Amino acid sequence: MPSQPPDEYPRSASRLLLAMSRSHAGWSARHVDTLLVGFGFTRRDSGAHTFYRHPARPELALAVPRTRRLRPYLVADAVRLVGRLLATEPQERT
Repeated sequence: MPSQPPDEYPRSASRLLLAMSRSHAGWSARHVDTLLVGFGFTRRDSGAHTFYRHPARPELALAVPRTRRLRPYLVADAVRLVGRLLATEPQERT
């Protein structure tokens, strides 16, 4: 994952990405929502989960339960998903 996300994304999402990549513990579903929506993912609520999918890259998807504290592996999955998105963007711009 790049050390700094491109400037085209909101600063709040970029700062969250850096903080979440350092520590996966102690984050809420609201934090993950800010991260993923900030990087262009769409949100759909269904039952006890919120589903995120990127419109340009539909294979990038994640289901997040709506709980107060998320398990660290879910936060790691969200960070990894954004990292995969950022890794493919330079290829699409050229």
